[in-house]
Parts: sequence; C-alpha cells; structure tokens
Amino acid sequence: MVFLKSIFMNMGHYKLILLLLLLFVGTIGLSQNEKEIDNLIDAFEKNKYSNLDKSLQLAQKTDSLANQENYQNVIAELNLSNIHFLLRNFNESKTYANKALAHLNNNNSIKSKIYDQLSNLEVINEQIPEALILNEKALEYAEKSTNISNKISAYLSRYNLYHYRGDTKKSIYFLNKALELNKQLNSSYFYSKIYNSKGYSFSHKNNDSVIYYYKKAIEHAELSNNKYLEAQIKNNLGNYYLDLENLPEALKNLTQGNNLAQEVGNKEALYYSNFYLGRYYEFKIDIENNPKYYTNAFYYYDKAVNEYGASISKHYLRNAYWLLAGTYEHSGDFKKAYDYQTKYIKLNKELTEVEKAKEFDEIRTKYEVTEINSQILVLEKEQEIEKTKQKWLIISGLMLIFPLALLFLFYRHRAKTQLKIRNQEKEIHLKEKEKLQKEQELVEIKALIDGQDKERNRIAKELHDGIGGQIASVNLGLSHINDTLQNEKITTLGNNLKNTFKELRLISHNLSSNNYKGKSFEALLNELQKQYENPKQFEVEIAIFPQDCLKDIDTNTKHNLYRILQEAFANISKHAKANHVSLSFTSHDDILIILIEDDGIGFDINKAKLGIGIKNIEERIKVINGAIKVDSVINLGTTILVEIPVKKNKITNE
Repeated sequence: MVFLKSIFMNMGHYKLILLLLLLFVGTIGLSQNEKEIDNLIDAFEKNKYSNLDKSLQLAQKTDSLANQENYQNVIAELNLSNIHFLLRNFNESKTYANKALAHLNNNNSIKSKIYDQLSNLEVINEQIPEALILNEKALEYAEKSTNISNKISAYLSRYNLYHYRGDTKKSIYFLNKALELNKQLNSSYFYSKIYNSKGYSFSHKNNDSVIYYYKKAIEHAELSNNKYLEAQIKNNLGNYYLDLENLPEALKNLTQGNNLAQEVGNKEALYYSNFYLGRYYEFKIDIENNPKYYTNAFYYYDKAVNEYGASISKHYLRNAYWLLAGTYEHSGDFKKAYDYQTKYIKLNKELTEVEKAKEFDEIRTKYEVTEINSQILVLEKEQEIEKTKQKWLIISGLMLIFPLALLFLFYRHRAKTQLKIRNQEKEIHLKEKEKLQKEQELVEIKALIDGQDKERNRIAKELHDGIGGQIASVNLGLSHINDTLQNEKITTLGNNLKNTFKELRLISHNLSSNNYKGKSFEALLNELQKQYENPKQFEVEIAIFPQDCLKDIDTNTKHNLYRILQEAFANISKHAKANHVSLSFTSHDDILIILIEDDGIGFDINKAKLGIGIKNIEERIKVINGAIKVDSVINLGTTILVEIPVKKNKITNE
C-alpha cells in the first residue's frame, strides 16, 4: 500500500512539473509575439511617409498578430486607419478608426488621435459641423493626456477647419498656437506641416514670405524623411511660381513633386502635380502664344481629374471642373467644355442637396424634439385637468355649485379665445403696416434715385455745354493769339486747357445716363476698366460666366448696376489703396451674382461707419429687388457680394 501511494504521489509531481513547463513555454511564446508586434509598429512609423505600400503591409501584419481588445491591437487598427487615409481609401480609414475606438479602454492620448482622425475624415466628406465636434473631443482628450504632439495635431486640424470655412483670422490663430507648442517639441514633422500651411495662408500677400515658408517646410520634410508631405509642398511651391509666372522654377518643383508622389504613392499629391502641370502648359500657351501646348495641358488635366479625382474632396473637384470647362472653351473644344460644365453643375447641385438634406435633418430633429415635449406637456395638462375635474365634482357635490363653476370656466375660456383673436388681428395689422411702410420706402428710394439721375444729367449738360464750351472757346482764342506770338508758355497753357476739357468731358459722360444708352453692358464695363487702369490706379480683372449672362438684363437693371459699380470703384480708389480688383459675374437659377474683391487695406466691418457710397449702393439694390453683403478684413481687402433676380426685373430691352 505504501508503494502504490508513493507511485501516485510521484505521478502528481510529474503533472505539476509538466503544467509549469507548458506555462513557461507559453509565456515565452507570448513574449516573443509581443516583441515582434512592437518591431512591426516601429517599422511602420519609419516607413509611414516614405513607402505607403510597405506601411500598409506592416499594419496588416500587426493587426493579424495582435489579440483583439489589446493595446497593440488598437495601435494596429489606428495605423491601418492612418495608412488608408494617406492612400485616400476613406471608407476603410473610417472603419478602422471606429474599430480602434470600440476596442480602446482608457487611454486619453490614443483617444485624442482617433477623434482627430475621424474629424479629418468628416472634412473630406464635407461634414464641417461634425468635424468640428470631433475636433473638440480630440482637443479635450489631448488636454487630459498632456501629450503635446496630440495638441499640435488637433490645433492643425482646427486650422484646416477654419481655413476651409474661409475664416482667415481664426485659422491663423490656431496655426500660431500649433507653432508655439512645437517650439517645445521641436518636431521637424510638425514644422514642415506648419510652415507649409503658413506659405499657403500668406499667398497673394508677400512673395518673399511665401517662398521662404515653403522652402523651410521642404527642409523640415526632408529632415523627418516625410516624402509624402514633401511632394505636396513641392506642388504648392511650383503652383506659386506659376502665379509669379516663373515657369522654369514652377516646372522644376512640379516635376520633383510628381516624382516624389509616385515614389511614395501619394494620390492626393499626384492629383495636384498633374493639375498644376496642366496649368503650366496653359501659361506656355498664353506667354508664347502657341496652341501646340494644349495637348500637354489637357493630358495632365485629364489625368489629374480622371485618375486621381477620387483622392480629393468633392469641393475641390467641383472647382477643377469649373476651370477645365473654361480651358476647353478657350481652346475651342466646346463639346468638352460643355461636358465639364455639366459635371460642375451636377456636382455643385449634389453638394448643395447634401447641405439642404443636412439642414432638413436638423430642422426635423428639432421639430421631433419639440413635438415630443409638446405631447408631454399636453399629457401633463390633461392629468392636471382631470384632477381639477375630480376636485370640482367633489366640491360641487358638497356645495351644489357645479353649474356656476361650469359657467365660470366657459366665460374664462371665451375671454382667453377673444384675447387670442385680438392678438392675432393686431399681429396681422402690424405686418400689413410694415409691408406698406416698406413699399412706401421703396417708392421714396426710387423717386430719390430718379431725382439723383436727373440732377446728374443736368450737371453733366451744364459741365459739357457751359463750362466745357467756355474752356474750348478760351483755348481757341489762345490758339489764334499764339499763331502770331508763338509763345511756348501759351502753348503749354493751351495743352493744359485741352487736358482739362478732356477730364471735364469724361466726368460729364460718367454723370450722364446718355453715356450708356445704346451701349452693351460689356462695353460699359470695358470703359470703367480703362478709366481706372489707364491712370494706373489699380488693375481690374473681369470674369463673366456664362458669357451671355449680361445680355438679358433690362434697361433699369443695367442703369442701376452700372451706377453700383461706379460707386464701388470710386470707394476703392478713395479708401482701399488696392493694387488689384477682381470683378466677376455669374448667373445661376435666374440669379445674377456680382462679386467685387480688392486686395486693399480693408477695415473693421463692426466698427467702421458706412459712407454715402455704400448707402447709395444699398438704395439702388433695393430698387432692383437685390441683396448685398459687405465683408472686410484689415490688411486682407474687402469683398462686396451682390445678388440680383434677373427674370423678376426683366421688362423690356433697349
């Protein structure tokens, strides 16, 4: 018996030893697996911006080895989201970002990165409010984690959001915050992104500063081995050299950007390098006056849009369709111009419908919440009424005054109803009164403008026939006298009188409405352009799309619109200190949109008092049922947007 007991005890020891051995081997296996995953993650970080295909393979292998709901698994999914974003596979990127968020427990630093990634994806999808909410979360978790790099990334994303919205002041604010933080981190990767953004933001302001920032960005991209970003910066610098008409430098940088983008697999950069190369050959056409470059221009344009168009947001693709339509029209290929114009209209409508659908959903949600709250209030009111009824039944049974109570409630309800009716009638009366006041105001404005125009015509006639005639007579007399004397001073005086007469005649023509009768609106625009360009006050760029959109405007609209432009240009000449003015006309859905932009000193729209010029413009716009919006930023210029309903004003043409 003792012998058998000894055998069983020995067998128990063997099992224990075997179990410990298996646990030891398993622990070694897990440790080796975790080490391999860490090595793969390190390799991914080294190749992320220099070889996208290799990085994708590394991230996929990491994901296959990592255990689900493990920290390494979250990192693998976040890396897959990042690399798919760089490859412009946006659906896959969003899927992996959401997976990482679902598997993550409590890590504020990683949460900040995931929300920042999701925010950038919503920008691509044109969902700016959603992107802003996600960016707020990214900043919130970055603050909790005290991770400087996360804060910088979130600030750069916020810069992109405000830059996308066109809010220059706020975008520059967040860009500077990112720069200040990076001075602590001293990261070449972030410096390259920040300086690239600064170069882009300062375009059309200071050529030397823009080129300086782009070159600094390239320098830091090279230091961080970020070929992905280096390709984009080279494209930006090449495109800026195109704006400066420095074609050799433009071609050099665009070619380098294209080569880098192909090497690393940056589809977004490939789109822009090809698109800008198309612009380069358009410049060659204009400068060398040689149409042979159209083939090259269209080759790169088509390659950008058709091969890489899916890699950029629909917002920028819509702009590309617009530019391509104009280029094909310029080349004489009206069929393709029409095709791209159709694509532009379709995409523009799609983006507009998305915005409308979003607004509808927001309104519907608010309405549903309001309706639910109303139902709750009704139920509570009904319960309250029921309790009141029971109370009155008890009281009426005790005191026998039920008929009096009903009569009291009836008269109370009747009084409330009558009060409600009186309030509604009062509201209707006020609205009708307001409508009549507006109509009377419009009549008064029309009468005032008619009076102004008559007075202008009278003054123009007096200047031309009266003072102008006297100047001409004096000049003729001087000329006769000088035929004998041949005095140089009299000759100079006669020339000065001639110039004075010309200026007086120009003022007379600008004041008189007879100046534009019988002339097309395009001809009037050309005269207005020469009036400011010949004395070199500022350059005027005029764009009209479609070309015939100004032919259908009626006499009244043409008259008032010409006066509006005169007032606007006079204001720019007096106050803006501008070098360049852009004037564009666009017709869309029976609305004529006029955009006047200058690069002058601007003003604070909240503090400045609007002068007579702007008030005259506003009064004329009211007469033609239009709308105006004035926007200005100090040192960034002023923008005036005018919208006029064309068909509504259409009466009879001259």
